[in-house]
Amino acid sequence: MHHTRWEDAVSLMHQRGTRAAQIHERVGLADAIGRILAEDVYTLVPLPHYNSSAMDGYAVCGSGPWILKDAEEPSAHENRHRRTVDLQDGEAATILTGGLIPPGTTTVIRLEGVHLEEQDGSTLVVSDYGEPQPGSDMRNRGEELAEGSLAVSRGTHLGARHIAFLAVCGFDTVPVITQPTVSLAYTGNEVITEGIPGPGEVRDAYSAQFPAILSSMGAKVQGTARLHDDMDELHRWFKSDNCVASDLLVLTGGSSTSEVDLVRQLLSELDAHYIFEAVAVRPGHPCLAAELPDGRIVLGLPGNPLAAHTALYSYLPAYLAGVAGQNLSELLSVELTEDIPPFKKADARLIPARVTGEKARPFRRGVDSHMLSAFAQAQALVVIPPEGAVAGEKVQALPLTV
Repeated sequence: MHHTRWEDAVSLMHQRGTRAAQIHERVGLADAIGRILAEDVYTLVPLPHYNSSAMDGYAVCGSGPWILKDAEEPSAHENRHRRTVDLQDGEAATILTGGLIPPGTTTVIRLEGVHLEEQDGSTLVVSDYGEPQPGSDMRNRGEELAEGSLAVSRGTHLGARHIAFLAVCGFDTVPVITQPTVSLAYTGNEVITEGIPGPGEVRDAYSAQFPAILSSMGAKVQGTARLHDDMDELHRWFKSDNCVASDLLVLTGGSSTSEVDLVRQLLSELDAHYIFEAVAVRPGHPCLAAELPDGRIVLGLPGNPLAAHTALYSYLPAYLAGVAGQNLSELLSVELTEDIPPFKKADARLIPARVTGEKARPFRRGVDSHMLSAFAQAQALVVIPPEGAVAGEKVQALPLTV
């Protein structure tokens, strides 16, 4: 069995993703968070899109004091920000923050900078600080961006801040790359889904969070299944409607070579082509990736929980980045705080580590393939070459962002 170098396996998954047909769709802003923008989008309006007040106060024309010229008392549900009156020299009108600047306005005076006086049946607005500067506390149309300016670039992974900006740019929907679809299967007769496992049993460490991890990485989970170590069940799952409609099939367990590890046997029967059949990395060396004759991708994760998680974080983001037309994300560069001795095998190691600033402290305990205690406390997986590394040396690290 050929063991592909870890960094090459990551690259191969990315390359395979770039070969996938990229399909675009339009979605509402509420459904666009976490999606990849399919094309550059440009502002539909100037920002701001009208001249408005930056403060609560009074719009005034000319020199003061000013006669207050307010419209009739607004109704309860009226949008007071749109109320306006034409101002002549020596007149003022009440204005709210964001309110439309009345025609004739020369400046806005803040509410706390004036007082009102009654004189000859009129209300006067009197400045407490002398004559105001023309144009004060006014927001001018287009001062942030002109209409037609680039708003968000193609390939952006849309977050909440992008959605807020796209809304004020005038968008109701945006073009995004259609999410790759994934079906998940959790295998193993020894796995229990709740309670405390007895001898010879293990607790399911995947089904509660794997769908959320995949979704956060940009995939759409078609469905999940729990399978026994049974070839007929495995065959039926591969032929199920969810799997047939999926771009990617992800299985936990069954990727090794024992008599109950059936995934490799099934892939052989289905004439699958290996992208990689094993990886020169610990934990996670039994991980495999293959392509079925119909183009679907199979990612077989090891059964041990740390191995499965390190494999998922290594290869799935690479594949999804390729599908989205994005480059591979750069790994962190961190400085080790302690020595890591050489490994007995010619494999790289992915070791959970605490990261503070640019320094990483790898965990010493809880880092075997069946252990999760270090992983639960880590911020990244440091990539250690077979020859080890020394304190102060710079190494790469894979961030754990979910």
